Amino acid sequence: KFGLLPAMDIPVDQVERELAGGYSNGDIVISKIDVTASSGFVAIGDRGTVIGPSTISKSKILCKFANVDSVDISPAQVEHELAGGLRIGDVVVSKIALTKSEGTV
Repeated sequence: KFGLLPAMDIPVDQVERELAGGYSNGDIVISKIDVTASSGFVAIGDRGTVIGPSTISKSKILCKFANVDSVDISPAQVEHELAGGLRIGDVVVSKIALTKSEGTV
């Protein structure tokens, strides 16, 4: 079911399951924790890629980081990387003057 459509035939290669936390395969994430995995160590701030559903829990996702081939991690322990490599909470400075109805930057 998609939106208001009751049913639809779609080739299986054109859809994918949504993963825990609303993540999808290929999403870029930033680790919010230090974690030791069997294949290495992930530090806070390390950049990784979602590679699929967790192998141990439906509430986790499987991610690959530079030093770790795969680690099952909770969506609360990572965050999406934003455009330009920014992260939630980063302090930014406007490079332009901009006026909107809400005010001027």
